[in-house]
Amino acid sequence: MRAFVYILTVAALLFVSGLQSGTQARIRLPSIKNKLIELALDQISSPGSFEITAGSIEEPEDGVTSLVDVKVSDGEGVWLTLERLNFAWRPRMLLSGELAITRLELIGLTVSRRPSENAEAPELKPSEPSGRGLFDWPRAPLALSIEGIRLERVVIAEGVLAQAIRFDAEGRAFDKGDLQELALSLRRTDGVAGEIALAMRRDFAANTVKLEVTASEAPGGMIAAAAGFPADAPARLELTADGPPEDWRLVFDAAVERVFEAEGRARLSYAGRLAVEADFSVTPGPELAPQARAILGDRATLRVQVIEQPDGMIEVVSGELTSPALTLKVSGAFATGDGESDLAVSLVALSPLAALVGGIEFERFTFDGKVTGPQGALAAEGALDLSGLVTAAVDAGRLALDGRVAQTAGGLTFDLDGTGGGLR
Repeated sequence: MRAFVYILTVAALLFVSGLQSGTQARIRLPSIKNKLIELALDQISSPGSFEITAGSIEEPEDGVTSLVDVKVSDGEGVWLTLERLNFAWRPRMLLSGELAITRLELIGLTVSRRPSENAEAPELKPSEPSGRGLFDWPRAPLALSIEGIRLERVVIAEGVLAQAIRFDAEGRAFDKGDLQELALSLRRTDGVAGEIALAMRRDFAANTVKLEVTASEAPGGMIAAAAGFPADAPARLELTADGPPEDWRLVFDAAVERVFEAEGRARLSYAGRLAVEADFSVTPGPELAPQARAILGDRATLRVQVIEQPDGMIEVVSGELTSPALTLKVSGAFATGDGESDLAVSLVALSPLAALVGGIEFERFTFDGKVTGPQGALAAEGALDLSGLVTAAVDAGRLALDGRVAQTAGGLTFDLDGTGGGLR
């Protein structure tokens, strides 16, 4: 998705710049003859780190303007090239305050690398300050409609995405009045069959966002490459979401063949502090990692409610992972940065989970207590109960222990005390 943002941003800048009449092949304008250009350039927030050049500006047919041999560079050189950008628009619509683009085509686009970390990608500034929100995207400085977007022979190099990819895409965009819409359909044109369809509709009057995503990839696709799944595993995703920022409801269904199937629901509040309630299930396949299969069993469910705190901590209101061999319940404060976690933890593990620790077997393991401390130095303190322990060195019918297990730079340290029975 980030690659699409770069591509469409570049297209928008090229289009607006191309509205200028004249023979200058340099897209940077030494003078502004048009208030629209002045407004558009004022919205560019990264001067000096984003350079656009074009070999020529042509008019291949009536009402169509083409920018040919376009290059986009940063301090490290060229990172995006475009053979041709074609556009057509309705100038008279500007009289009613709308930029109406009937045709926007990007032909032969290649992204050879990511832009430099020191370069700021250009973006349109919002017309007014907006709060923190997943969809607080910039609005066009005036009403905008793009009836047809077409991307042809797009090449994204490996390193920009999880793998090199070639595709064509088409869609439309609309930003006018109370509505902001984007529809995009992508089809891979390389050796891997794959399709992605995305539709987003934001209604400012109702304060809602509707999102629909469907995706599928044949074996050897980008999803498998990014996640380290078997290369011959096809993948699919269906996701729908709708609602206001305080109550955004999401439903998804995803699978990677022979690896996993997952489905579930979530409720997000993102108007201020992020809050998430989620309930989903995962069914592992035969090619999922053995450790994950041991934890998930035939099928696992996760129910969680978390709230972001002003200091960056995550309040775990409730969290429960349940599978045939595991029941884990968690609540409390979780540190994602420099803070210290303080979690109440209750765990019941059955014999299949002994496979996670080589050389031992057990029938049942329980822990009730707290997990506290910063990342990298967590400590668990509470009551442990172990039944049916079998190892090469010792067996125990039952161990009832109290104490502390701490994570240190040199490994785990144990300070335990208790009783045992059936020892060998």
